[in-house]
Amino acid sequence: MGKSQELKMIYSGLIPQKGKKAMARVVFERGDDKAEGRVPDGKIETSSGFSTEELRQLEDYLVRNSEDILRRAKEVNPLRNWMGKD
Repeated sequence: MGKSQELKMIYSGLIPQKGKKAMARVVFERGDDKAEGRVPDGKIETSSGFSTEELRQLEDYLVRNSEDILRRAKEVNPLRNWMGKD
């Protein structure tokens, strides 16, 4: 990642999929740059501002860390977050 701004990662709670393993959505933000993907398959679905090489690195990160991201996503309480409670 060549730019000097901080890269932030935000993830959803688990999203059930009929007949498949649950997934989570992941958003990477760096200033105005944004990339949205999903785990466990590690695919970036939409992006703006990231280079092709950076997107490849983000996908690699998602694949390598999918178990950890899914474990953390399991702990997300969407209703509690929506109501602004910690």
